Amino acid sequence: MAVDPSKRATFGLVAAVCALAVGRAAFAIRWPAIADEAYYGLWSERPAVGYYDQPPLIAWLIAVSPSLRGWGELGLRTVVVVAAIAWGVIARQSRDPWVVLGLAFGAPMFWFLGQFATPDVALLPLWAGATLAAGSGRG
Repeated sequence: MAVDPSKRATFGLVAAVCALAVGRAAFAIRWPAIADEAYYGLWSERPAVGYYDQPPLIAWLIAVSPSLRGWGELGLRTVVVVAAIAWGVIARQSRDPWVVLGLAFGAPMFWFLGQFATPDVALLPLWAGATLAAGSGRG
């Protein structure tokens, strides 16, 4: 019995996203927070409309799950794991999911800075989703 190619592609996509999310979680547990992450963690204690040098999205995202923040670096970097999963959801909605994941995995910023809870981690999947929505005619 042959496996449907679309099911094989979906399985591969889910496996790639799960591997990315697990890798990000392992990094979060292993490495201590950098200075910027600690700074954003402090912002999340009292989220505001804006900050002097950065947009507020990272602070809001860290503040969304206060129970997880007590888990140290993993709690702080939960946003990173969720962003990896968001890439998979965005990829699944596109016409060619492997192109979306290829762009994500091929971007050095996604690999290096994507490990840390910085404003860029939240912005990358949001921009990808906006681009997908604009290109597909969905609003």
